[in-house]
Formats: sequence, structure tokens, C-alpha cells
Amino acid sequence: YKGLIITDALVMKAIGPLDPIDAFTAGADILLCPSEPLTLLEQLKEVVKGNPIRAQEAISQQEKLISKLSLMQPIPCRTEEPCKKLNKDIAENCLVQKGSFNLKKGDKVFYLEAETYPGKEYRAKTFINELKKQGIKVEPYTPKVNKEKVIIATYSNYAAFSGQINFNQEQTKLLQKIINENKETALISYGSPFVDKDLKNLTSFIMAGSAGEEFEKATADLILNNLQAKGKMPF
Repeated sequence: YKGLIITDALVMKAIGPLDPIDAFTAGADILLCPSEPLTLLEQLKEVVKGNPIRAQEAISQQEKLISKLSLMQPIPCRTEEPCKKLNKDIAENCLVQKGSFNLKKGDKVFYLEAETYPGKEYRAKTFINELKKQGIKVEPYTPKVNKEKVIIATYSNYAAFSGQINFNQEQTKLLQKIINENKETALISYGSPFVDKDLKNLTSFIMAGSAGEEFEKATADLILNNLQAKGKMPF
């Protein structure tokens, strides 16, 4: 690779026993977000004395990128329409579905959101409204009612320094209980692609990967058989 190389945030300590100097000598041209930048700067001064060529390579790559960027002209976005169209195109082509879960006019489905259950202030309002517009009866999930079909939505995502990714043990236990007690359960993720990894016997896992009206409408269209899942997981 001949272009500029930049590390991920070094404060995340993802390189184990290695340190920022190792990244620099290996070829990284920009060291992003080190935990002790002033100390690193002094270390780099010493390293550069013994390896001035590596330092010049890094500076040269940065200057090349700056030169390229200076030629780019920003495109003014006077309305939200270009962004909405882009989101619509992405949403309609990126959805991934494992298993099958479909609804038709007249069906009843029970709904909950993993992060706020048993609360009924739902975030995915566009998704719910799209189902209702197509004649689907959407009711809040309650453990005391006999159910055929249940939809669980989640916005769980990566959060730096949060100490966890996806559902915690308590959430996983609760969701698994809901899955086990119902005939068909679909999990829709508007965030992380890994939220289903500890859940067993899901009828379907639908990966949208992003929040927003266009993605909620696309997932509703998928469940209503008005759209095909065209995306692929990167793993």
C-alpha cells in the first residue's frame, strides 16, 4: 500500500504489549489519539534521530494527502433530500436476514425494544407506523398474553470505553426467555451486527446496521415482503 497509514485510537490499548513507537516504525504515518501525547512526542524525537528516513516518509505522506484535499471543492447541500435519497439507497441494498419472518395484512405482532423494555416509549416509530399502515396490528409485548409473533428491536452498538458490546447478561437472559416462550421471534438490529450471537432459536435476525427513518422503513418493507434482503455480513 502506497498511501498514508493512520492508526485507530491508541488509547483503546488494542495493540497489546506493543506501543505507539512500534506502530510508527512499522509504517504508521499518523498516530491517532495516544494516551500520553507529550511523552510520545519526546520518544519520537529520539527515534527520529536514529531513523530520519521513516520520519521523512511519514511527513511526505501527510503532505501528499493535504495536497489532494486542497484540490477538493465541497458540494453545498442546501436540502436534506440528497442525504435522504442516499440513506434510502443504502438501506434498500444493505439489509441482511437470517431465517424468515414475514407479516401480512391482518396479522398481529407484539413489539418491544431491548434497551427500554418494559417501557413503551419506542424509538423505531417509523418502523411501527409502516407496519400499521399495511394493516398489521402492533401491540406492546407483555409476558401475560399468549402470542404467536414477537419483534424485538435493538439499537445496541459499540461504545468506546463502555466495557461491553451488545447485550449484558441480564438482557440476554430476558430476551432468551422471550424467544423460548413464543412461537416466532424476530430480532432487528439497528446497530451492532453481533447482538444475536448469544441468543438461541431466533426465528429470524435482521441486520439493518444503522438507525434512521429510511432504515426503519426498509426493515418494515422486508418483513412485509415488499423488499428483499440483499446485503451480506462481512464475516
